[in-house]
Amino acid sequence: MAREPTPPEPKEEAPPQARPVRRRRWRALAAAVLAVLLAPVMLLLALDTAPGHVLIIEVVDHIALPTGMRFHVARIEGSIWSRMRVHGLAVRDLRGTFVEVPSLLVDWRPRALLEGRLELERVAAPTVRVLRTPRLRIRPPKPRQPTLPSVHLALRSLSIGRLELAPALAGEARSLWVQGSAELLSPKLLFTLQARDWPLAGRPGGDTLFMNVDAEPDADRLAMTARLDAAAGGAVGRLLGLRSSFHFELQGRGGWQVWDGRAVSDLGGRPLLDATLSARAGTFGARGRTWPSLLVGPSAPDLAKPPATFVITATARDRTFDIDSTLSSTAFAARIRGGVDLARNRFERLRIGARIASAESLVKGLSGRNLGVGLVLAGDIAQPAYAVDVTAANLTIGGVTIQDVHASAEARPQGRRTLLSASARAARVGGLPDGFDALGQDVLAQALLDLSQGKASGNLSLRSNRLQAGLVLANSPIGGPWNGTLTARADRLPIGGVGVLDVQADAAVTRLGGHGASAAGRLRARSLSLDSPEARALLGGQADAAAAFSLAPDGALSVSGATLSAPKFRLLDARAQFATGGALSIAADAVSQTYGPLKLTVGGSRATPTARLLAANPNVAGITGLDARLAGLGGGKWRAQAAAQSPYGPLALDADVGLVGNLAHAEIHRASLRGLTVSGQVDQ
Repeated sequence: MAREPTPPEPKEEAPPQARPVRRRRWRALAAAVLAVLLAPVMLLLALDTAPGHVLIIEVVDHIALPTGMRFHVARIEGSIWSRMRVHGLAVRDLRGTFVEVPSLLVDWRPRALLEGRLELERVAAPTVRVLRTPRLRIRPPKPRQPTLPSVHLALRSLSIGRLELAPALAGEARSLWVQGSAELLSPKLLFTLQARDWPLAGRPGGDTLFMNVDAEPDADRLAMTARLDAAAGGAVGRLLGLRSSFHFELQGRGGWQVWDGRAVSDLGGRPLLDATLSARAGTFGARGRTWPSLLVGPSAPDLAKPPATFVITATARDRTFDIDSTLSSTAFAARIRGGVDLARNRFERLRIGARIASAESLVKGLSGRNLGVGLVLAGDIAQPAYAVDVTAANLTIGGVTIQDVHASAEARPQGRRTLLSASARAARVGGLPDGFDALGQDVLAQALLDLSQGKASGNLSLRSNRLQAGLVLANSPIGGPWNGTLTARADRLPIGGVGVLDVQADAAVTRLGGHGASAAGRLRARSLSLDSPEARALLGGQADAAAAFSLAPDGALSVSGATLSAPKFRLLDARAQFATGGALSIAADAVSQTYGPLKLTVGGSRATPTARLLAANPNVAGITGLDARLAGLGGGKWRAQAAAQSPYGPLALDADVGLVGNLAHAEIHRASLRGLTVSGQVDQ
């Protein structure tokens, strides 16, 4: 008997109220997904609104590059996704704004960003103002950094109607017209730039610049062309400090392994540089001739006047260049060897040595032979440590001869400070004033200075076999006014007509910038021997003297409180003034065991001085109350007048005295004794 089929179990149907809930969940999920997908688009669209522009400006104001460069934007008009105009763009550095762009047009295509490129159709500004040179933090590139950055950039057109250079840059306000384009598609670079100087009213202009670079390291291609024509007094001339027209041209073709080029330049229509350039697998070379005197001008030292021949070789290795170069002319020969590490901005013991044929070619009035100069640079390029050596068999300047000269200096930077030590040694210094040659044996000058924030502190000293002198500086501006303390001592100093003395001086010295120096202090001297028999008889032996002195910036000398003590003579007090115009004034009071109290006054000038001597009891032939006067008449003649009391009555004299040839000549106008008067001439 056949079975009857089992009927299917009935399915449980969802309640009618559950279906709308499920549909609402799916709709919410779809809405959330759509919102996530559309959020970036909405955000991008929101940025291109007035509030979005304000937000962009706020972000730009807070951007700070590692170099310290910052930006500020006042207002944005148009669409940031196609064509916009930026108003009030300012570029700032560590000291503030150095570039101002009142209005900048940017026309670009953001669609290229989807392909990893930045395409700028046009960047244009009617006016760009450069106020000064920027002050930035320079960071060296990383080792093994690619030759060209990995950036895809295309700038179809760059134009600046007026690039205004402030007087701080060019000495006066100048304006340039600039146009260019660039394409950087890693690792390829195409670059073109043109610029022209706008002439100003009454001022020359018309400078033109053209540059074109085609570089692609992977294809081993490098071609470049540059040409600069600058009129005399134009913007380029102002920037470079040139007074004549200037022309420079560079051309080169090849690849990154083998490249050849040539650079030529002239100044005022005369050749300045003619060089052949080369690059061979990381070794760069330049050889040719240069005329350095054209850059210096008529005041160029003879050292720079002959044309110089140079050969430069630099081998690159991981952004470090090993240099071996020579520069020579008929006046000198120099060689430069060492390394420059551009990855770390450091000198690697860069040595410069030079031999100079004639010292006069370096400094007018200086002569000498076998003059050598050496310089070593090491450390940070911005603040390197250096050592300098100068040697010469002899040097002569102003009649002073220095023999066997060896001078050296070394500077070691330590943060914001630099420690400078220097010394100069000479076997003998000759040609000094009479009596001072004895101080010029085995001369050693030394300096140890701490240089910090434009100021110097430290010690300077000068020594010889008979001289010791030192100057202490304290926090004195470099190249400006400074204060110091000077001490000096000379042993067994021979002074012609006086004798041999020991002399010691202490003074406070002040230098007033370029307006001379002043000094004030005290001088002490002791005689060891006296040349004049009359002086020995007057003093009765050796003497000790002391005086305060003051030297003004114009050279005027003042002496006060001068005293002298000897067995038979005492200078109680003396004062003196010696003006730069020649005027002089001296007043002295003394007591002599032989001549009694004495009073001396001197006036007039160095050319025609006057003197008066008062001696109450000179102990000469019974004379008392002596009043003697002497006045210079010029030409070696003097007017002598005297009055005194003698045992025979009043004594008076009025005469002109001087030398006629080798004879002493006296023309006596009047000589009287107790009413007896005579006149006449006496030759002896």
